[in-house]
Amino acid sequence: AFIPSALIPTSARGTSYGGLFHVSDWLPTLVTGAMKTDPFMLPADLDGVDQWHAIIGAQGAGDAAYPRTEILHNIDLWSLEIYGNVTKLTTPIQALRVGDMKLVMGQDASKHYTPVESSCPEGIGYCMPSYESTDDCSYEYGNEVYLYNITADEAETTNLADTYPDLVTSMTAKLADY
Repeated sequence: AFIPSALIPTSARGTSYGGLFHVSDWLPTLVTGAMKTDPFMLPADLDGVDQWHAIIGAQGAGDAAYPRTEILHNIDLWSLEIYGNVTKLTTPIQALRVGDMKLVMGQDASKHYTPVESSCPEGIGYCMPSYESTDDCSYEYGNEVYLYNITADEAETTNLADTYPDLVTSMTAKLADY
Protein backbone atom coordinates (compact mmCIF):
# COMPACT_ATOMS: atom_id res chain seq x y z
CA ALA A 1 0.00 0.00 0.00
CA PHE A 2 1.23 3.46 -0.81
CA ILE A 3 -0.18 4.94 2.39
CA PRO A 4 0.17 2.28 5.10
CA SER A 5 -1.50 3.59 8.22
CA ALA A 6 -3.88 2.58 10.95
CA LEU A 7 -5.59 5.91 10.21
CA ILE A 8 -6.89 4.50 6.91
CA PRO A 9 -10.25 2.79 7.50
CA THR A 10 -10.28 -0.95 6.75
CA SER A 11 -12.82 -0.38 3.96
CA ALA A 12 -10.39 1.96 2.13
CA ARG A 13 -7.28 -0.21 2.47
CA GLY A 14 -6.09 -1.84 -0.74
CA THR A 15 -8.16 0.51 -2.91
CA SER A 16 -7.05 2.86 -5.67
CA TYR A 17 -7.60 6.59 -5.68
CA GLY A 18 -9.13 7.79 -8.94
CA GLY A 19 -8.86 11.52 -8.33
CA LEU A 20 -6.21 13.99 -9.43
CA PHE A 21 -3.49 14.44 -6.82
CA HIS A 22 -0.66 16.95 -6.99
CA VAL A 23 2.47 16.93 -4.83
CA SER A 24 1.29 20.21 -3.28
CA ASP A 25 -1.74 18.34 -1.88
CA TRP A 26 0.35 16.31 0.57
CA LEU A 27 0.72 19.02 3.22
CA PRO A 28 -2.97 19.85 3.72
CA THR A 29 -3.94 16.18 3.32
CA LEU A 30 -1.51 14.96 5.99
CA VAL A 31 -2.36 17.84 8.32
CA THR A 32 -5.99 16.73 8.23
CA GLY A 33 -5.42 12.97 8.28
CA ALA A 34 -2.29 12.13 10.18
CA MET A 35 -2.24 15.12 12.49
CA LYS A 36 -6.03 15.34 12.86
CA THR A 37 -5.72 19.10 12.62
CA ASP A 38 -8.18 21.47 11.00
CA PRO A 39 -6.85 22.34 7.51
CA PHE A 40 -8.05 25.92 8.04
CA MET A 41 -5.06 26.30 10.38
CA LEU A 42 -2.84 26.35 7.26
CA PRO A 43 -2.21 29.51 5.23
CA ALA A 44 -5.09 30.24 2.85
CA ASP A 45 -2.77 30.76 -0.13
CA LEU A 46 -1.46 27.18 -0.30
CA ASP A 47 -1.66 25.63 -3.76
CA GLY A 48 -2.48 22.21 -2.30
CA VAL A 49 -5.94 20.94 -1.43
CA ASP A 50 -6.96 18.61 1.38
CA GLN A 51 -7.72 15.19 -0.11
CA TRP A 52 -7.95 13.20 3.13
CA HIS A 53 -11.71 12.59 3.12
CA ALA A 54 -11.67 11.51 -0.53
CA ILE A 55 -8.77 9.11 0.11
CA ILE A 56 -10.47 7.38 3.02
CA GLY A 57 -13.79 7.20 1.17
CA ALA A 58 -15.71 9.56 3.43
CA GLN A 59 -18.49 11.92 2.37
CA GLY A 60 -19.91 9.70 -0.40
CA ALA A 61 -16.63 9.61 -2.29
CA GLY A 62 -17.62 9.29 -5.92
CA ASP A 63 -16.10 11.27 -8.78
CA ALA A 64 -17.85 14.40 -7.46
CA ALA A 65 -16.06 14.04 -4.11
CA TYR A 66 -12.56 14.45 -5.57
CA PRO A 67 -11.45 17.92 -4.47
CA ARG A 68 -8.96 18.56 -7.28
CA THR A 69 -10.29 18.95 -10.82
CA GLU A 70 -7.25 20.39 -12.56
CA ILE A 71 -3.47 20.27 -12.52
CA LEU A 72 -1.16 22.88 -14.01
CA HIS A 73 1.76 20.97 -15.51
CA ASN A 74 3.94 23.81 -16.75
CA ILE A 75 4.18 27.37 -18.04
CA ASP A 76 7.37 28.59 -19.74
CA LEU A 77 7.02 32.10 -21.13
CA TRP A 78 10.60 32.48 -22.33
CA SER A 79 12.81 30.57 -24.75
CA LEU A 80 15.82 28.86 -23.23
CA GLU A 81 19.23 30.47 -23.31
CA ILE A 82 20.86 27.25 -24.59
CA TYR A 83 19.11 27.88 -27.92
CA GLY A 84 20.79 31.29 -28.17
CA ASN A 85 17.59 33.31 -28.43
CA VAL A 86 16.22 34.31 -25.02
CA THR A 87 12.96 35.95 -26.04
CA LYS A 88 9.37 35.89 -24.91
CA LEU A 89 7.55 33.11 -26.76
CA THR A 90 4.54 33.84 -28.96
CA THR A 91 2.89 30.70 -27.59
CA PRO A 92 4.21 29.82 -24.13
CA ILE A 93 5.17 26.20 -23.60
CA GLN A 94 2.43 25.17 -21.20
CA ALA A 95 0.18 22.30 -20.22
CA LEU A 96 -2.97 21.95 -18.13
CA ARG A 97 -5.09 18.94 -17.22
CA VAL A 98 -8.77 19.42 -16.46
CA GLY A 99 -10.54 16.16 -15.68
CA ASP A 100 -9.67 13.69 -18.43
CA MET A 101 -8.47 16.35 -20.87
CA LYS A 102 -4.92 17.67 -21.21
CA LEU A 103 -4.08 20.81 -23.18
CA VAL A 104 -0.49 21.25 -24.37
CA MET A 105 0.51 24.48 -26.09
CA GLY A 106 3.77 25.48 -27.70
CA GLN A 107 6.46 22.93 -28.43
CA ASP A 108 9.49 21.96 -26.45
CA ALA A 109 12.71 20.69 -27.95
CA SER A 110 11.97 17.05 -27.16
CA LYS A 111 9.42 16.92 -30.02
CA HIS A 112 7.44 14.48 -27.84
CA TYR A 113 4.17 15.56 -29.44
CA THR A 114 5.42 15.34 -33.02
CA PRO A 115 4.61 11.79 -34.21
CA VAL A 116 7.47 9.89 -35.81
CA GLU A 117 6.32 7.87 -38.80
CA SER A 118 8.71 4.96 -38.54
CA SER A 119 8.68 1.52 -37.06
CA CYS A 120 9.76 1.18 -33.46
CA PRO A 121 12.54 -1.14 -32.34
CA GLU A 122 9.84 -2.99 -30.36
CA GLY A 123 7.64 -3.41 -33.43
CA ILE A 124 5.42 -1.41 -35.74
CA GLY A 125 3.58 1.61 -34.39
CA TYR A 126 4.03 5.03 -32.89
CA CYS A 127 7.51 5.81 -31.60
CA MET A 128 8.31 8.69 -29.31
CA PRO A 129 11.64 10.25 -30.25
CA SER A 130 14.45 9.67 -27.83
CA TYR A 131 16.32 12.55 -26.23
CA GLU A 132 19.36 11.65 -28.31
CA SER A 133 17.41 12.03 -31.58
CA THR A 134 16.40 15.63 -30.82
CA ASP A 135 18.34 18.18 -32.81
CA ASP A 136 18.61 21.00 -30.27
CA CYS A 137 20.83 23.14 -32.49
CA SER A 138 18.28 23.63 -35.25
CA TYR A 139 15.20 23.73 -33.05
CA GLU A 140 12.58 26.43 -33.54
CA TYR A 141 9.74 27.01 -31.10
CA GLY A 142 6.28 26.38 -32.45
CA ASN A 143 2.74 27.57 -31.83
CA GLU A 144 1.19 24.13 -31.77
CA VAL A 145 -1.92 23.34 -29.71
CA TYR A 146 -2.67 19.78 -28.63
CA LEU A 147 -5.68 18.45 -26.74
CA TYR A 148 -5.75 14.86 -25.51
CA ASN A 149 -8.21 12.72 -23.60
CA ILE A 150 -5.53 11.10 -21.49
CA THR A 151 -7.74 8.44 -19.97
CA ALA A 152 -8.80 7.18 -23.41
CA ASP A 153 -5.44 7.93 -25.10
CA GLU A 154 -2.68 7.45 -22.53
CA ALA A 155 0.09 7.72 -25.14
CA GLU A 156 -1.28 11.09 -26.29
CA THR A 157 -1.34 10.19 -29.99
CA THR A 158 -4.72 11.64 -31.06
CA ASN A 159 -4.88 15.43 -31.08
CA LEU A 160 -8.48 16.53 -30.40
CA ALA A 161 -7.86 20.29 -30.60
CA ASP A 162 -9.73 20.72 -33.89
CA THR A 163 -12.59 18.51 -32.67
CA TYR A 164 -13.19 20.50 -29.46
CA PRO A 165 -12.28 24.15 -30.17
CA ASP A 166 -14.54 25.47 -27.38
CA LEU A 167 -12.75 23.27 -24.85
CA VAL A 168 -9.39 24.52 -26.12
CA THR A 169 -10.64 28.09 -25.66
CA SER A 170 -11.88 27.51 -22.10
CA MET A 171 -8.70 25.67 -21.06
CA THR A 172 -6.55 28.39 -22.64
CA ALA A 173 -8.47 30.93 -20.53
CA LYS A 174 -7.70 28.85 -17.41
CA LEU A 175 -4.00 28.90 -18.32
CA ALA A 176 -4.17 32.69 -18.64
CA ASP A 177 -5.53 32.84 -15.06
CA TYR A 178 -2.36 31.15 -13.81
